[in-house]
Amino acid sequence: MGYFSYFLFSDSLLGVVCSQLRANCAGINLASVTSRSQSDYIQWVLDTLLTMENHNPMGRRMILVPGLTQDFNFFPNETKAMDQMNAFLEVLDSSSLFGAMGGFIWGNLQEGIFPYIGARSLASVRSLTAQAFRERLFSTNSTAPLPPSLSLVGGTGQRGNFGQVKLSGARQGDVYLQNAGMDTCSVQIGDTPEQTMSLNQLNHIHIPHLEPPLHVKANCFARNQRFKETVDFID
Repeated sequence: MGYFSYFLFSDSLLGVVCSQLRANCAGINLASVTSRSQSDYIQWVLDTLLTMENHNPMGRRMILVPGLTQDFNFFPNETKAMDQMNAFLEVLDSSSLFGAMGGFIWGNLQEGIFPYIGARSLASVRSLTAQAFRERLFSTNSTAPLPPSLSLVGGTGQRGNFGQVKLSGARQGDVYLQNAGMDTCSVQIGDTPEQTMSLNQLNHIHIPHLEPPLHVKANCFARNQRFKETVDFID
């Protein structure tokens, strides 16, 4: 596969097509047109690829990499991420110009003050991803269950973090738990009793009166194995 492309969906959006040696790249800075749809981004990169192919034919193919994340802004729920996945799958199946597809991001990511929950803890997203790849990879018949996972986020307003949240004077907060493949899950906030959480979906707990330091702990169990995550609110 001679060429690849990738997309970064953030405040400074960029679409890039490069050769394997990165010696010949073309890109578009999309920061000024963030209101345009993602299909526009794909089209711009595809147009660049076709222009380069017409200039120097070598069998280029485009790799599609959707952002399978939940970021509480552009993708505040799993449905948004799944809509993007389905749109990319339609593009992948539409032409031989598209050579492959992968998913971005499978783990959690902290970018500045904003947390991104990766597809590993998004039950519906990872189920759709596994189904899509199994249908297109004829060499595998694997139906092995995906490993259990959880993500715990603490936040104030739109700000959040996975390990430690600095309140900066705020006295209200929020806790978000995503889990996938678990048998049971609970969250304990400070010294209060544990609260049972819903499985395979986003759990949101609002803390109306928050006195730091406050320790929050998530406990989940799957197949007789314990999974634990913590987050601390501090001044």
